Amino acid sequence: MTDTRSRHVSPTAGAGEGDLAERPRRVFICLEIPPDRQQQIEALTSSLLLRTPAIRRVQAHLLHITMFFCGNLDWADIDRVDRAAATAAGGAGPFVLTTDILGAFPPHGPARVVWLGLHDGVDEAGRLHRSLIGALRAEGFEVGGRADFSPHITLGRVRQGVRGDDLFRITASIARARRIGPVRIPVNHLTVMESLSGQSGPTYLPISRYPLT
Repeated sequence: MTDTRSRHVSPTAGAGEGDLAERPRRVFICLEIPPDRQQQIEALTSSLLLRTPAIRRVQAHLLHITMFFCGNLDWADIDRVDRAAATAAGGAGPFVLTTDILGAFPPHGPARVVWLGLHDGVDEAGRLHRSLIGALRAEGFEVGGRADFSPHITLGRVRQGVRGDDLFRITASIARARRIGPVRIPVNHLTVMESLSGQSGPTYLPISRYPLT
């Protein structure tokens, strides 16, 4: 299998003189969305999200499908994550996901997270996820409740402090929304990603990519 790993050392605000490469990194495993499909999704959903300024939108270039959130890891643990991702990717082939309807978490009551559902390819995504969970467990990771998987794209989060009528309107507008797209999303690799916090929002940097072969 081709390992396209590209390990990076990113500056950290206020860091001391120590080796920045040794700091813990916030890591997740995901399916990346091609840039042109990210733009399509933003264009199709922006009218709804722009009408509700109480929603903090995810920028188009950050849209992705989370497979597993790993947490803060050092490089030794990232090595184990890499091995698990390589194992899972090696047993799966490319597939295509298609966008479906808007939804929200929690499923009942006031919305807090707005997401875009997926169909077509969800069985393949589910098998890849199960393989990934098994490989992570084999590498010694405690998976716990994170083994549950419902593929989706997070579009935005309701801002802190939004309550009452504003929250009701957001929830009602999501419930009235129709299917988005369809946008076809080709899935060709599994990515181990680092999330960096910043004043203008997060930045995602690929640590490694493993082709689905």
